[in-house]
Amino acid sequence: MPSNNILPWMQTPTRLSNRVALITGASRGIGRATALRLAAEGARVAVNYSRDEASAIAVVREIEAHGGTALAVQADVRDPEAVGAMASVIGDAFGTPDILVNNAGTLAMGTALAMKREALNEAVDINIEGPLRCAQQFAPPMIDRRRGRIVNISATSAFGTAAPGIVPHAMTKAALVLWGKHLALELGQYAITVNTVCPGAIETETTMPGGALHEALKDIRKQQINHTALRRVGTMDDVAGVIAFLVSDDAAFVTGQAISVDGGSKDFLSRSG
Repeated sequence: MPSNNILPWMQTPTRLSNRVALITGASRGIGRATALRLAAEGARVAVNYSRDEASAIAVVREIEAHGGTALAVQADVRDPEAVGAMASVIGDAFGTPDILVNNAGTLAMGTALAMKREALNEAVDINIEGPLRCAQQFAPPMIDRRRGRIVNISATSAFGTAAPGIVPHAMTKAALVLWGKHLALELGQYAITVNTVCPGAIETETTMPGGALHEALKDIRKQQINHTALRRVGTMDDVAGVIAFLVSDDAAFVTGQAISVDGGSKDFLSRSG
């Protein structure tokens, strides 16, 4: 697990003091790193999970051990009723979120001509409908307060073709980028920003030494390093730092953007973002 010793625990003043943040899919990976980072910067953090309660509670315990405030809350973000129930739990504990990070997602596999209907449906349900349901639940209170930050987590596969065989994933992550731009247009008049973060090759628990996919992906990781200007894969903290900036007042004039966090990846086909 990457060290979080560099996180700014209990700095004074903190950028996110008196803010409430909800991170979906926060029991592991980029969601976990984001929960730790936002808590370190002063936010009270709701750690959403779908199935892995133990890991979500572990994130909460780590935040609390450093003097932060967090709550584990279960919900399948595809289910409007579950999202509504989650909103009630967070509201009772912390108040209505000022920050929504739509991180929960799935990596659905398939090729352009041979993708399975089930894979496409899964990708649409989780990668598109989940963020949509959460925005529909949590944006109206932001509108009432004329304050809010929404960050969607997409992927650089939304822009290009560097990773073959993940067409349902890439399609839905591309749709998430465009939906985020339209949401930014609709919410901008209320001083709410909406941005999308697009990670490239990022080391996670499953790909690091000892992880379930470490050996299987070693050769792919070498290729990814060679196709990156910084000659390394990213860390979860690299992504969490960009998210922390986007949800802070430092990014008050940044909205409707899709920001690649990929170390300067050189794609196989031209791309724009």
